[in-house]
Amino acid sequence: MPQPMLPQGLTPDDFGPDAPTYAGELALGQMARLVPLLAEAHGGAHLVIAGRVDECGRRFVEGSVTAELILICQRCLGAYPHAVEEEFRLTLVSSEAEGEELPDDLEPFVSAGGRVQLMDLAEEELLLALPVVARHREGECSPPPNRAGISREELSPFAQLRGVFGDDSCERK
Repeated sequence: MPQPMLPQGLTPDDFGPDAPTYAGELALGQMARLVPLLAEAHGGAHLVIAGRVDECGRRFVEGSVTAELILICQRCLGAYPHAVEEEFRLTLVSSEAEGEELPDDLEPFVSAGGRVQLMDLAEEELLLALPVVARHREGECSPPPNRAGISREELSPFAQLRGVFGDDSCERK
């Protein structure tokens, strides 16, 4: 059965046992918090999402987000693709305080008025999936060479003093 196209958001009416599963693409370039962390903001993220109700009557969203993000490697400073495939199940709460009251096995998602903005949710999941330090896999790159042409000894703050005292400076009393 084909999945309906993504709406802009889910409303309280989109939750329940017979609620549809939505799927579609969201433009990476429209994710304001994510864009500054990318080398390129082209392409999109594929989102699959459904609103459900658990046995306790709590509303939650479940689904997945997949994307290929182009990041800047902090080792070689070159761009590289970073694949993201994240599944999520988030319980809707109206405040941070309500989220803290949830059992530890439930992940809260603060939703004003029970409405879920899909762009915000997908962007949050992508941000959480970013590596702490963006870099190629081991052996796929190397740091750029030191092009300054200065040796470590020449960088020493005492290098200029060597010429002032001459070679016999250790023998003076």
